[in-house]
Amino acid sequence: MNEDQLSLKDTLAAVRNAAQAAARIQSAFRAHSFRKRQQRGVATSLNEYGINPNDIQGLSAASKLAFRNVRDYNTAALSIQKKYRGWKGRKDFLALRQKVVKIQAHVRGHQVRKNYKVICWAVGVLEKVVLRWRRKGVGLRGFRQESESIDESEDEDILKMFRKQKVDGAIDEAVSSVLSMVESPQACQQYRRMLGRYRQAKAEIEGYESEVTSTSQGDVSNMENYDTYELL
Repeated sequence: MNEDQLSLKDTLAAVRNAAQAAARIQSAFRAHSFRKRQQRGVATSLNEYGINPNDIQGLSAASKLAFRNVRDYNTAALSIQKKYRGWKGRKDFLALRQKVVKIQAHVRGHQVRKNYKVICWAVGVLEKVVLRWRRKGVGLRGFRQESESIDESEDEDILKMFRKQKVDGAIDEAVSSVLSMVESPQACQQYRRMLGRYRQAKAEIEGYESEVTSTSQGDVSNMENYDTYELL
């Protein structure tokens, strides 16, 4: 390769480098001019709305703070909703539990009252049996008729049959009910309250009967005195 070829090669390389540099300079100038045009357009639009370029940073900071406050509000709202739902669930559960306890108390009271009625019936039957057994004794003068003895034997047979069929089973059921009631403190307390009310009602009835008896006796005595006065 001679000197002319070498010089031509160097010249072509220099031309190529110059063309690439010119293209790079033109592209950089175009980008710079485009950015300048954008900045001028933004400044013009900001001037139209009355916003200074120095206020842009403040607006961006305020927008970030507002979004952060919104996130805080959402978190607080979720926490409040969670706590309210928990409180509402506990309240509903306690109300349901109270209703269930009340229903159970009514059912247990009904069962205890039912058993108490059975016990009272068994006690009444026992009282009748004892009274009939006492009637089998002699009278005040030791006199007993044959017909009465026959009737008493028939009554005794009937009583034995009734006792085998009804009384023994009722007594066993009443005894088992009493034993089951003794094992339950609540049933014992309720039976005690019912017994107190029964005694109070019985005392009131006896007091009322005594008052009626005394009043009737007073009326009879007054009538006798009035008749005696008329006879005189």
